[in-house]
Amino acid sequence: MNIRWSAQENRYALRDCDAVILRVDDAFAEQGQQLRRDFPGLRAVIHIGDAPIPESMLSYEELIASHEPMEDADRKGDDLYAVFYTGGTTGQLDRPAQ
Repeated sequence: MNIRWSAQENRYALRDCDAVILRVDDAFAEQGQQLRRDFPGLRAVIHIGDAPIPESMLSYEELIASHEPMEDADRKGDDLYAVFYTGGTTGQLDRPAQ
């Protein structure tokens, strides 16, 4: 998600990558709430920040504090961790290599 994108561009990215978890900070919390309503496939929206936790979101700090550290996931070079989009010179969102 990108704070400089329009809501339409953020919706496109969520839809395109079949997102199931979204992390938002204070600046993005309001749009995160709307995206949560618009995308029932989102299993969780996790708030990272100092502002009060918005309704229907989970607190990143509370999640970390309530769980024991996990073993390393032993990810390999081809394992997907994140998907990044760029507008490049055309201004149209495009999914680059993952």
